[in-house]
Amino acid sequence: MSVVFQRRGDEKNAAKWSGWRVGNLRPTFEPVLWFVKPYPIGTTIADNVLAHGLGAFNEDAFTRYERSPDNVLTSGFAKGETGHHIAQKPVRLLRALVELSTLPGQLVLDPFCGSGSTLVAAKASGRKYLGFEIDPHLVEVAASRLA
Repeated sequence: MSVVFQRRGDEKNAAKWSGWRVGNLRPTFEPVLWFVKPYPIGTTIADNVLAHGLGAFNEDAFTRYERSPDNVLTSGFAKGETGHHIAQKPVRLLRALVELSTLPGQLVLDPFCGSGSTLVAAKASGRKYLGFEIDPHLVEVAASRLA
């Protein structure tokens, strides 16, 4: 806060609010939601995998990107990858998730695709992809990243 007030030339409030920050504490986690087609009573996940080609996870593919199949993921950004979107995720992380839960050729849907990181990960992983984004500028960014 003090920096904001200093920029405004308000030294009194800059001193009063020294050490204070704008916004929230840094999040310690961000949940990943994974949805699968429900399977009927009397069947198993294995039956669902055979019927729909989804529901299981590929641990071998996942561990190409993450050290182990834990609930805490640590993939970071590649050099020069950041700066496209305020909530951007690392493509390496998204490749781990895409390859964890889909087969090559399957469709990855991102209904709020932002700068297209999930779509980039899907394309690099040999999946089809479909993204939606309301911001025309971000649509251009995503299209450029996919080109």
